[in-house]
Amino acid sequence: MVLDLFVNFCILFTFAMLLFWVARQQKRTKFPLLRKFPGYSIGLISGVFGVVLMLKSIHVGSAIIIDGRMVVLALSGLFGGPVAPIIAGTIMGMARILVNEITWPAIIAGTNTIIIGLIIGLVARRIPITFQNAWKYFAYTTIQTVLVIGSLSFANEFVAGRGAVFILYSVISFAIVYVTLLKMDQLSREVEQIEQHSSTDYLTGIPNNRKFEERFYNWRQERERFHLAVLDIDYFKRVNDTYGHPTGDLVLVELADRLKRTTTSFGGEVARIGGEEFGVLLSATTTHHALEQAELLRKSVDSIRFQLPEGLELRVTVSIGVACYPDDAEAMPDLYKKADERLYDAKLGGRNSVRISS
Repeated sequence: MVLDLFVNFCILFTFAMLLFWVARQQKRTKFPLLRKFPGYSIGLISGVFGVVLMLKSIHVGSAIIIDGRMVVLALSGLFGGPVAPIIAGTIMGMARILVNEITWPAIIAGTNTIIIGLIIGLVARRIPITFQNAWKYFAYTTIQTVLVIGSLSFANEFVAGRGAVFILYSVISFAIVYVTLLKMDQLSREVEQIEQHSSTDYLTGIPNNRKFEERFYNWRQERERFHLAVLDIDYFKRVNDTYGHPTGDLVLVELADRLKRTTTSFGGEVARIGGEEFGVLLSATTTHHALEQAELLRKSVDSIRFQLPEGLELRVTVSIGVACYPDDAEAMPDLYKKADERLYDAKLGGRNSVRISS
């Protein structure tokens, strides 16, 4: 029995690690079903794994099989939301009834699994399952299962002491898996924070040049045509020399926020490339629309009035150069060079203007 329990636990542990990975990859996955319907997908995956656990279960008497499906139910709600345990519970419950000989104990156990999945799903709609409260949901599944086991034991369908093995195995399995996942979640969040810091500009909070290049290559894979704009604050050195670097930092922060809100309005993306220079991915596919979006950026900056101490007011402008992918270039360095050349033309033309490759 010990070897069989170990095999069942290994399957359960593998499922937990797989589910953790799937949940973390939801936004990055190329599978449309998982990306659009994560709860249904995770519920289906959980249900299938629950059936596998039952097929590899340990039979104790004629009324009970020992496996980790109750752990699966709790984890499905943790990673898939309210709908996942309902789907998983239904699949596992029906399988519990049909997988072996159809008996009253099997019907009772299967119905119990379905009911547990349904209740977990309904409660999770109001109280989402998290790493902090997942153990409470598992405790509920354990208590209800104990009551069912007690009723079967009272009907003399199996020895109560054997039923305790099922409960003990479930509790120990959940504890090991839960602690492991909790630690993995903490490490995953730390890694995400490190990645975010490495791809975010420390001053403005918008993406930095590294992240901007990554987004450019993503756009190149997803779109046939778009534009790259390079913005530079006019006479920014004068701002620092006249009002000091704290004021210069204030200008950069507020300007970045305005650019972010403006680019979001037309589906673009902005990043601070360095110093007083910003890069913007324009969703426009035609020269005319790209010019409109770039002008929208220029005007949004031109409308900002920075309030300084002693009632002073500061106004800044930007010059913008725009190049088209793939007409002007396909590689990021080459396209940036083209946009930078147009930016130089805007500077020579008097600043506070837009120049675009035709």
